[in-house]
Amino acid sequence: MLLGRVARAGGMSLAIVHARAALGVEAPRVNIEVHLSGGLPGTNIVGLPEAAVRESRDRVRSALLNANFDWPQRRITINLAPADLRDLAIAIRQQPGVEIVVLGGVSDSGGASLVAAVRPAAGRVASELIKDAAKAVGGGGGGKGDIVAAGGKNPEGIDQALAIAQAAATASK
Repeated sequence: MLLGRVARAGGMSLAIVHARAALGVEAPRVNIEVHLSGGLPGTNIVGLPEAAVRESRDRVRSALLNANFDWPQRRITINLAPADLRDLAIAIRQQPGVEIVVLGGVSDSGGASLVAAVRPAAGRVASELIKDAAKAVGGGGGGKGDIVAAGGKNPEGIDQALAIAQAAATASK
């Protein structure tokens, strides 16, 4: 199933489509964002970097032209981003000046998901940030290293869990 919306702002266009990728027996969610802008005509695909994805640019263009659609003579940027808290936490952590990221969300099954990503230079352990926070969503989880995940059955506790994680992140070492 694909759901999408188009937003227009001053001559620029943005379309967002929520889809599923084929990955073995799993079907992870992928957000597809297509942005049309001025500039030299061209198409860039960013996000999931596999060769098959990059090569799909020509197949998509060919399919649209064969279906009698016009290919825009504008700058096209296609962002294929996994709709996954873990991947989002890693992407945010890579931004300059960001050392600790804790995110919470509701999973497809209706449960709560928490993810902590920590740069090694932050002097914190990701599992210590999540350990007590997971109790607020009625669950547990963790792991070792600089990124950990936790979950529970109580999505109403996500705000409390994030507050607990924030307190742990800002507490003196």
